[in-house]
Amino acid sequence: QTFGRRDGQHCFRLMGRKICCSTMPGLTPVQVLDMLLDPDSQLQAVRDIKNAIIGNRKKKTAFNSAGAVPRLVEILRAAKGELLGDGDDQRPVATTSFARTPAMHPGHNGTSVQARSEVVVHAVAALGSFAFGSLEGNAAVMAAGAFPLLKQLLHSGNLKIVVGVARTMKILLEGNPLASQHIFRHSQDAGPIAAGPAGGRVQHCGDDTVQRLLYLISEGQEGTSDVAASLLARACQTRQQQLALSRARVWEITDGLLASSPKGQEAGLDLAASMVRGNSEQAALMLRRPSTNLVVLLGYVRHRRPFTRLLACTCVASAVACGALPLEKHQHEVSAVLHTAIKLLFAEPHKGIKEAAPNIVALLMGNNVALQLAASDAGLIPLLVSQGEAQGASTREKIAAMSCLECMAADSEDYRTQIGGAGGMRLISMCMRDRMCSDVVLISACSLLLALSRSVRNLRTYIGDEAELGGDLCRILRSNRSVQLKARLGAAVCNLCIDFSPVRSQLVANGVLPILIALLSPTKDVVSDCAGGLLGIVDRNGAGTGDFAGAASDGPGDELGEGEEGSVDGEKDQCWYEVRLNAIWGLRNLSYKSDTDFKERLLQQLGGMRLLGMLDPMRMAAAPGGWGGQEADMLAHTLGMARNLCHGTPCGARAVLLAVGGVGGGRGMPQLLEAMAGCLSDDAPSHIAVEAIGTLSNMAANCPEMRLAVGMHTVVLGRLCTALTSGQRGPRVLSEIGWCLVNLSPPKTQAENVASGQEEVCSAVEGGRIGAARPVDRPPGIRGIANERGLGG
Repeated sequence: QTFGRRDGQHCFRLMGRKICCSTMPGLTPVQVLDMLLDPDSQLQAVRDIKNAIIGNRKKKTAFNSAGAVPRLVEILRAAKGELLGDGDDQRPVATTSFARTPAMHPGHNGTSVQARSEVVVHAVAALGSFAFGSLEGNAAVMAAGAFPLLKQLLHSGNLKIVVGVARTMKILLEGNPLASQHIFRHSQDAGPIAAGPAGGRVQHCGDDTVQRLLYLISEGQEGTSDVAASLLARACQTRQQQLALSRARVWEITDGLLASSPKGQEAGLDLAASMVRGNSEQAALMLRRPSTNLVVLLGYVRHRRPFTRLLACTCVASAVACGALPLEKHQHEVSAVLHTAIKLLFAEPHKGIKEAAPNIVALLMGNNVALQLAASDAGLIPLLVSQGEAQGASTREKIAAMSCLECMAADSEDYRTQIGGAGGMRLISMCMRDRMCSDVVLISACSLLLALSRSVRNLRTYIGDEAELGGDLCRILRSNRSVQLKARLGAAVCNLCIDFSPVRSQLVANGVLPILIALLSPTKDVVSDCAGGLLGIVDRNGAGTGDFAGAASDGPGDELGEGEEGSVDGEKDQCWYEVRLNAIWGLRNLSYKSDTDFKERLLQQLGGMRLLGMLDPMRMAAAPGGWGGQEADMLAHTLGMARNLCHGTPCGARAVLLAVGGVGGGRGMPQLLEAMAGCLSDDAPSHIAVEAIGTLSNMAANCPEMRLAVGMHTVVLGRLCTALTSGQRGPRVLSEIGWCLVNLSPPKTQAENVASGQEEVCSAVEGGRIGAARPVDRPPGIRGIANERGLGG
């Protein structure tokens, strides 16, 4: 019950107490939410919720847990009917104009509509505050169904509601770019030309929301056009959406913004930057236009307003990244833009600049050595590390800082060392230890860790000095985190599992072995999903020794782009494959030069039947892509793991023999050899054949029983002979075959103890039936090895 004022603030009675509405001391979030049910106190309750959560994460979490977001969305849903018309009609109202005063609706007096409009304004602002700077809050607002309601309220006749809705939708799109598809849902449909404001015409692009935003921008209303332009810039994410806006004459509208107030200029640059992101055609069009050519953009780069400089740098960086602005012709201009972006990082404390400037620097540098050197000389690396470590750094600040550091470390050993020395591992460990850290931040941390772990020096120093890193990695792999995070984390673990990495022992001690085995066939009970992307993963070639042990590797192959043609389900399927591939790759690296006890534990937990199933090449016929598909890569690394297990001491090969020997009533070893023979077929690619021959070589070198079985398997021997004599295999395959024959053929001093199977192989080699390859195709080391072992030609 409102009864008066105290210091200019409304007061009311609640349960017999006199309470100041602006602070509400002693009230729990649940009690405050109960006030929303009372129409008389609803406006003040919404306003106080908004004021309480602004800049206060603890209160955001408390009110979100109490269910504030669904309550606020229900208020919007109830008010929509009064403000837009029939509450059951989902169609927006006319978009030709809007008034400055609240719209009147039949059946409601002016006072009630005015109060309802005020409630909507504060509720929309509160939802934006919940979503701002918090991925969890953003997800909660989206899950409550706020976005479709906001999209309809954008057609309101109330100026304050329109501006507030546009700001909140912009915040939601920054945290969830996929929501842009709701704005451009019908943008591919061509439509008639709709009447625009005086001085121009706006072409209809097939969606009422986009049409409404374009009209608001072109109308030139101060305080509205810039907000609408910023919202449209956040919504424009794909080439199709860029094309739809270009057909709707958005560049002419941008010209009007650039010719208006400073705020309008920033909105115009923001919209131009979104139009050229990853689109060389639109970037070239931008550079040809008189209002946005390179000379004009460089003028904005030197503007007195920091955000104008930032957005102009973004336009130039996007043009450089997509190739529309060649570096070799504009090195001086691009260098000036790079130094401006770095100076903004040093000089401007605004979080928006610190979140965007590192991305601009990364786009400008790319793979250009000269620009990377200039950025390093300017002190960029320690600045980015300190930005990520700073207390109170936002999620976007951390992601931007680590992504820029990863860009510098991608191809330069020197920069990897500099990042490690500047405290890059300290930043990564801080993110790993934070149990409340979001998945997107951890993905960036894992990507930076992957880049740093490609340096042997970093592995043995800065990374090895982190005593708790292995435990943190295993904890995250066990948790119910997103599949994108586990795919990226698995790639980093591959590098940390190589034999000379100090973190390898930490990982083994914290139980990485059963984790990787479980991830070989992950289910959605093991890993959850989230929106996110994957970055590139690089591999390193190792060298075998002795009897050709499989070389350890440090991460899977190709870079995964964000193909806009692909669906979200396709991206998730790719991530599931990455999780499996990283798991088998990690097991391969762990098995390299490992002790017998570890090999026995690996085989025991994996199981002989599962190992045989993973080695079966017959599944290539049904797999998508066949020998050139993803399953072929899985097979190659499984062969590499088996090769490593058989390497070294006889105990490893015997452990494999015991694991597969009892499968199928003694049929395990024949099945294994049949799988090896299938990997030597003419259809099998060379890298599969190399791993299969290396596995056979290690089996024959370290286990007499396996040597006998291989020597008596006519299909395996026949395909080895075919590979030697056909002339279709490369030197690597022929070299592997030479080692395999050497290991199948014992020295002369033990010839009398050889079983008939090996004697047949020896006679075949000495008789020249296998050694018929042309001399030009034969690797130079095979003849010397054969002479040393007494095998003659």
